[in-house]
Amino acid sequence: MDFNFHCKRLFSSLGRRQKMVLSTCESNLVTSRMMSILIENQTFYFQTDQTMQKYHQLKQNPNAALCMDNLSLQGICTELGKAGDFDWFCRLYAVQFPSSFQRYTLLDKERLFAFCPTKAQLWIYENNQPFVEQFDFVQKQYRKYPYCCE
Repeated sequence: MDFNFHCKRLFSSLGRRQKMVLSTCESNLVTSRMMSILIENQTFYFQTDQTMQKYHQLKQNPNAALCMDNLSLQGICTELGKAGDFDWFCRLYAVQFPSSFQRYTLLDKERLFAFCPTKAQLWIYENNQPFVEQFDFVQKQYRKYPYCCE
C-alpha cells in the first residue's frame, strides 16, 4: 500500500497540536509523562527544562516513544537548542499552548526537542473488526492487517 498516502492521512488526523505521553529511558529506568506537542512536517516538537529527568534521559538515550489514544510511536529525539530562540516555535506554541508558553518557553534552561518517528502503530476498527496499521518511517513501508486472536 502507498506509504506516502497513508502517512499524510495519519498526520492530517493528528493536526498541528496534541497532548501526548512521552516515554524515555536511561539505565533501564523508563518514565512517562504528558507533554504538549507541536506537529510540523511529520516531526513532533516539545520543550523541557534542562533540570528535568526526561532531559537527562534523552541526553543519555535519544530513543523515545510517544502515545495517545490508539496510536503509539517510536522515534529519536534531538535537542535543537533554547526553545525561546526559535521564532517559528514560539509563534505556534504561544497560539496552541498559551499558558505553557507564558510559564516556560522563554526560561533560560528551556530546551526544544524534535522527535522524528521511526515506527508507528495505530489500532482502527472497520465494520466492528479490529485492524492494526503499521508505519515504518525508515523503510517507508505501510502495512494494515486484521487483528486476530485465537
